Formats: sequence, C-alpha cells, structure tokens
Amino acid sequence: MAQGGTGLSSIPKIALVGCGYWGKNLCRNFHALGAVKSVVDTTESGQTTASSIAPDIQVTDSLEDVLRNDQIQGVALATPAETHAELAIQAI
Repeated sequence: MAQGGTGLSSIPKIALVGCGYWGKNLCRNFHALGAVKSVVDTTESGQTTASSIAPDIQVTDSLEDVLRNDQIQGVALATPAETHAELAIQAI
C-alpha cells in the first residue's frame, strides 16, 4: 500500500512510448506498479515485447490515440533522444 494509506488507486496511469532496449525495463517496472495503461511503439518487435510483459494493457502504434484517452495522466519517453522534443510537445 502507498504511503498515507491511499492505496493503489492513487497511482497515476501513464503511457509509455517505446518498448525497446530501455523501454522494456520501464514497461516491466511500471506494470509491476500498476501504473502503465498503454504502450506506444511503431515496431512490431516493440509491440510484441510490450504485450508479453503486460498482456492486460493497450499496445498501439498511435500516440495520438493514446493521448485522447482521458485516463492517461502522464507520458514516459523511452525512444531515441533526438525524438524526445517532438514527442514531448505532442504529449503536452
């Protein structure tokens, strides 16, 4: 249980963008915390990895679709550094 007795319902729901080299570790840890709601990856291998780590979450190649989900409270970027600015602007 979280500090203060607030329970797991207070854990923010996030979208993870990228499920490759670093993203798979973030996916595993966020899933263990009950925080990941969606994973966005444009590659088939990334989508397969995300689905195997967290079979109960949405896996898609569309960041736009995920950002329309009003349950998403944050976005974690696990993509090449040169893509972060554009993706962060989209997320904002």
